[in-house]
Amino acid sequence: KISFALMQSPMRERSVVEQAYISDEHFKRLLDGSLRFFVCYDGSDYSHAGLQMCLSLFMPQERSSTLKIMHIYDNTKDYLVGTKFNPERLEQTVNDICLTSVSKSRYAVLFQPKHTNDKDVQVGPSLIDQANADHSDFVIMGLVGRKGIKKSSFAGTPMGKQLDFAMSHTNGSIVVIQDVQTATTLKSNTKTVFAVSVCLNTASTKGFVDALRLSKPGDEIHVVYVKSFLERTESDYTIALRTKFAKLFAAIHEEMKDVAHATYGDRVCTFHLLEKKKGYTTPQAIVEFADDVGAHFIVVGTNVLRSREKGKEHLGSISMQILMDSHKNFVIAHYHPSE
Repeated sequence: KISFALMQSPMRERSVVEQAYISDEHFKRLLDGSLRFFVCYDGSDYSHAGLQMCLSLFMPQERSSTLKIMHIYDNTKDYLVGTKFNPERLEQTVNDICLTSVSKSRYAVLFQPKHTNDKDVQVGPSLIDQANADHSDFVIMGLVGRKGIKKSSFAGTPMGKQLDFAMSHTNGSIVVIQDVQTATTLKSNTKTVFAVSVCLNTASTKGFVDALRLSKPGDEIHVVYVKSFLERTESDYTIALRTKFAKLFAAIHEEMKDVAHATYGDRVCTFHLLEKKKGYTTPQAIVEFADDVGAHFIVVGTNVLRSREKGKEHLGSISMQILMDSHKNFVIAHYHPSE
């Protein structure tokens, strides 16, 4: 089922659409192939909920998908002995959970000590290096670690240092857990709702692709764009945006039938062109919409070259504010031009 919240308009500015549009061949390539998940685990409620969600919601959808769970522990923390954070106890817990959910051939558990006793050296680089070496499609991690909510160095946000590092160095997309209760209740038989914030660029299109790949039959994917106050009528930009996703929605139904590992035509995809309310910012409008449709995930896209080559922040200002204003779990879709 594919629907539009407003009437479709004739296509204009085709060159603008083509410039931002992912080709059909590229679109198929992004959707094809088995999914590889990577869970950064530290025993916190956030990481534990991420592991449970991956096993209960994502892994059952495709029997060829795989999972690696990695934990790096500090041998100098003797006070952890006898607690639930003892590395041996954590590893046993992880193996017990995985064995009850998937076959042993589909997952791997990697627990290893920190390579240095220097307290100032973070474990994030080692985790992300492994995730990138595994060509992980999705890295699942908590908003923060065992120490809970605290200020990080990234723009004063309440994110942990490991997530801060992952946002700028992970090749795959990131699933961030901040709503523990929702993450632990989502199952393979639960209808999952995604709200995808989009604009006319390939990074936001990658967000739509990631929502498709994480979804299952019957799930809802709401593609959302908020018009500015100056856009009282349809502009060339909004027409181009609508046209872009009309082509993508059509491709799912007509051109995706030959994809080997998954068929996505049974998702309910809807394009919404929202009017901005007086006094509302664009992030506030998107967060309110996500609440109204009961979204379990908010999805935003970013070009990985923003911080690596252009020296910009990991996310654009609107995407970052959306994530800060919402309490929902979210997906940061990483797009690399060379994909």
